[in-house]
Amino acid sequence: MAKTQKKRKKEIETKKKKKKKNEEEEMEMQAQGARVGQEVEALRRVGVSDSVGIDLVPCPPLVIKGDFHNQPFDNDTFDFEFSNVFDHALYPHKFVAEIERTLKPDGVSVLHVALSGRPDKYSANDLFSVKPLVEMFKASKLVHIRKVDGFGLDTEVVFRKKKISKPISS
Repeated sequence: MAKTQKKRKKEIETKKKKKKKNEEEEMEMQAQGARVGQEVEALRRVGVSDSVGIDLVPCPPLVIKGDFHNQPFDNDTFDFEFSNVFDHALYPHKFVAEIERTLKPDGVSVLHVALSGRPDKYSANDLFSVKPLVEMFKASKLVHIRKVDGFGLDTEVVFRKKKISKPISS
């Protein structure tokens, strides 16, 4: 792992440790397949300062090296995750499982996907409806679907990770 990647990961871990139990926590966000970090920069500009992107090719300081099939983060790390690269996932079930693993309970994930055709020549999988995607998100519930127009992607799908109910002790 490169020095800047280790530094960014350490920053996230340090911030988590410093947060007090009763303090309002900052939102933590991650973007998968973040390229040079446009999504990360946009979120930082609107106040989500604890944002990071992952991509196979890092672009410090906004994007660290990481594979969205095997994210370099602990369980329940992020409040919000965004991806517009689902079609690039070689293993869609693993891609979704990693989002759900790293997303905090009650956290939100937003995916921009193409339902009307192949968005680019690098697409590894095709969706023709939202149903297969919804079925992959086993620990989340579907919140919202809407049409968008973004770089060949035509549909936004929003999920919220289910809260884990704790057993009532007697």
